[in-house]
Amino acid sequence: MTPIFLISLPDARERRRLMLAQLELPGMPPYQVIDGVDGRRLSAAELAQIYDAAAAQRRFGRDLTPGEIGCAASHFVAYRRMVAERIGVALILEDDALLGNQFLAVLERLVSRVDPGRPEAILLSHVVRYSAWGARRIDKIHRLCRPYEAYGGHAYLITMVGAQAMLSAYRRIVTVGDDWRQYIKAGVIKVSALVPYAVGTSPIANRSQIGERDSEVPRLARWLQKYLWGKFIFQLFVKPVLRLHRQEQTW
Repeated sequence: MTPIFLISLPDARERRRLMLAQLELPGMPPYQVIDGVDGRRLSAAELAQIYDAAAAQRRFGRDLTPGEIGCAASHFVAYRRMVAERIGVALILEDDALLGNQFLAVLERLVSRVDPGRPEAILLSHVVRYSAWGARRIDKIHRLCRPYEAYGGHAYLITMVGAQAMLSAYRRIVTVGDDWRQYIKAGVIKVSALVPYAVGTSPIANRSQIGERDSEVPRLARWLQKYLWGKFIFQLFVKPVLRLHRQEQTW
């Protein structure tokens, strides 16, 4: 059975109880708990070892928040554990994941379609937009699609080759842990998305323990993004050419 790595801060007792109540049900795969990295508690020397501030500035025009750094570092801890234990395919979960009632059946079907020899990740969580080009049928309901707008790293399958590729490409943290479009664009890993999604987020996800994501975007840039891009270029050209569809987040 595909092993699960659960990422959780050591003092996140309430979140861990919620996850263990799901993971210890009969028939669930074996799991390991990965103690997450709390970016707020890292010293300046520790930050310098794992975080490339200059590269982050080039990517976002700002520094990553301590929470963003800690979250990304936690996923890299899971990748190292996976490689060290020679695990071909693993499921990464964060401690705010809410498993759907078809989770086990869908997971089994997905794993049978993953090539452990390729650097690949499959998002089981909600993606905002996806492309219908090249969609692969998993069952009567679910398809694997190319994500266009995707956030969140609370539930995804990844191959060991994919974990190795991530570790090789990012010796230090340069972006947020769920920057899926960047990973695709850089050619580091192939990313697919399960539609409709099989893992949601629990209400506890609204109470972040590691800090909120920074959203420092200049007012002019926000206006251009919303109107010039969103209302004109995206709707008239990008959306029809890429056959993009929006997926509602219902749970």
